Amino acid sequence: MAMAQKVGYARVSTEDQRLDLQLDALRKAGVANGDVYVEKVSAASKKRPELDLCIKALRQGDELVVWRLDRLARSMRELYDRLGQIEKQGASFRSLSEGFDFSTSTGKFMLAILGAVAQMERDLISAHTSAGIEAWRARGGSPGRKVQFTEAKQAKARADLRAGMTVKEVAAKYKVSTSLLHQRGLRRRKKK
Repeated sequence: MAMAQKVGYARVSTEDQRLDLQLDALRKAGVANGDVYVEKVSAASKKRPELDLCIKALRQGDELVVWRLDRLARSMRELYDRLGQIEKQGASFRSLSEGFDFSTSTGKFMLAILGAVAQMERDLISAHTSAGIEAWRARGGSPGRKVQFTEAKQAKARADLRAGMTVKEVAAKYKVSTSLLHQRGLRRRKKK
């Protein structure tokens, strides 16, 4: 029979964020480098393939370790679903930041409270973001990035193409892709 082991899961929301803090904490807690599942995906995402693989790989007696509770789940429903999956594998769960033994009744109670707080934080952030966007729109803002390749620039690009510049040269000059030029109908006309 294989020995029980500590299995780690680390997640960041974007490609730009770093995992160093989480990975260092997991190593310090005794999780071997080869036993850490890493994911770069928003917690709001329904698909978390590395977490699914991580939980499936758990064996009887293993312990799933995360840096913080919100790495595992961001809603109460998801938290209980994930904990149920871990328990079904015969494994236990530990969050390093919260520092409670979630196998005891006190730990389970604290887990419910912490899960509710994590969900509330997420809901508040979402509400504040929505309110900010609505206020911005009321002041005349529009969603998305500001248009960089304006109508005026497009007119100049047309003139450059008529003057003999290639599509690649025009794209480089206006710092846009050649496909954007093609989307805007800006192509070099063939000589008859």
